[in-house]
Amino acid sequence: MSDILGVFHSKDLIQHLGKPDEFNLKELLRQAYFVPDIKHLDGLMYEMRIHQNHMAIVVDEFTNVVGLITLEMIVEQILGEIEDEHDSVEGERTILLVTPGTYRVKGQCNLDKFNTSLKLNWEDNSIETVGGFLIKFLGRIPSVGEILDFEKVKIEVISSDSRKINLLLITLKQ
Repeated sequence: MSDILGVFHSKDLIQHLGKPDEFNLKELLRQAYFVPDIKHLDGLMYEMRIHQNHMAIVVDEFTNVVGLITLEMIVEQILGEIEDEHDSVEGERTILLVTPGTYRVKGQCNLDKFNTSLKLNWEDNSIETVGGFLIKFLGRIPSVGEILDFEKVKIEVISSDSRKINLLLITLKQ
C-alpha cells in the first residue's frame, strides 16, 4: 500500500495541454481510496457515493494490493453488463458460424436467441445469457481453454476473466 502515491485522473491533463512545462504529476495526484477485500458491495457502493469516488484500490488483510474496483463494476455486478462507449457496438453479432456445426458465441449472447439459432433447449428462467447459464450450471467461471461436454454440444472457453465468460466455441455433436 505504501507504494501507491495517489490516483491520477487523465481529465486533469486538459488544463496542461498548451503548457506542458507547468505539468507536475505529483501536484495532480488525488488521495487513493483503499478498501479491504472483504468489504460488501452495498456498503462499498454507499461509501463511494458519499466520498464521490468512482474507483477504489482493494487490499488484503496484510495491506497488499489485490485489485481495483470501480463504481461501474459494482453496478454491473448488481444490474448486469452496461454498454458504454468502450464496449462493442450494439448489434454486433453474438453468434458467428465458423464452420458447419461450429459457432463462436459471445458470453453475453441472449439465451433465447442462442437456443433458436442452434436449435437447443437450454432453459433457466433466472438467467438471460449463455455465459450466465454456463456459470450457474458449473457453479464457477470456467478457465480459458477449458473444454466442456454438455448435452448436444462441445464447449471450449476461448475468453473469460474473473467476472464473466467472454467468448465460447460451440460445436454441435452429431
